[in-house]
Amino acid sequence: MQLSRFTGSTAFSASAPHRRCPTRASRPALRTQAASGYELDPDNASILVAGGGGVALHVTRRLKNMGSWVWQLQRTDVRRKEIEGMMAIVAKGDALVPSDLEKVMASIEEVDAVVCTLGGSTANPEVDSQGNINMIQAALKKGVKKFVLVTSL
Repeated sequence: MQLSRFTGSTAFSASAPHRRCPTRASRPALRTQAASGYELDPDNASILVAGGGGVALHVTRRLKNMGSWVWQLQRTDVRRKEIEGMMAIVAKGDALVPSDLEKVMASIEEVDAVVCTLGGSTANPEVDSQGNINMIQAALKKGVKKFVLVTSL
């Protein structure tokens, strides 16, 4: 499996020996450039956290402690009490259903940032690909200026 369409190089492939990505040296500069384009103070920021696992809960807790308004995208109500116990808002929807994401985005007046911690499983790997793509597209449509993608790919 080649990842060149994502990284801009053919440095990684499942069948080839591991090699360093030739663009690795330029990555810190790109991160700095992207981060300096739009500063976001988490105090009083409106942030949508997507994902129902431990990472999403940890991010939600940290953002709430920093003073952010946090919505957490959830497919089910399994963690509702825990999320609401942190004074965050449960946004009901499925990242695999674009119309769900449109409704969630429309329900939040202004979204300053999205933190996407969606992860697939062997039972449903589509969440880690199409779910993330849907989240990115919904964020772009809403005009979100910051998008953080957390993945184990």
